[in-house]
Amino acid sequence: MDCVEMRAIMRLDGMGLFVKDMAVMIRFYRDVLGFEIKEDENTSNVYLVKDGTLFLLYGRDDFEKMTARKYEYIKGLNGHFEIALYVDTCLLLFIKFSTCYTACDNAQQNK
Repeated sequence: MDCVEMRAIMRLDGMGLFVKDMAVMIRFYRDVLGFEIKEDENTSNVYLVKDGTLFLLYGRDDFEKMTARKYEYIKGLNGHFEIALYVDTCLLLFIKFSTCYTACDNAQQNK
């Protein structure tokens, strides 16, 4: 499997923002950017789909409760993000990663 084939099986599937003030973010995405949002402003998580890509708004406090961890955030900003990549099967991704890793490792050893 070459790099072109790999790009064919992976696509951006979703992006999540960890937000401090859900009501403000809902108003921004709904009223300014025009997303259709069905959840109330006091909800914990919001799921939006735009052009086939999932956008998620996670409340920071709720996410920390869910993961049982405390996170550090940049002060003065309302959100951090994550990017989710979709693959049809994890096996193909693992095979490609293993092949690339082995080739890179071999190239480093032959220098």
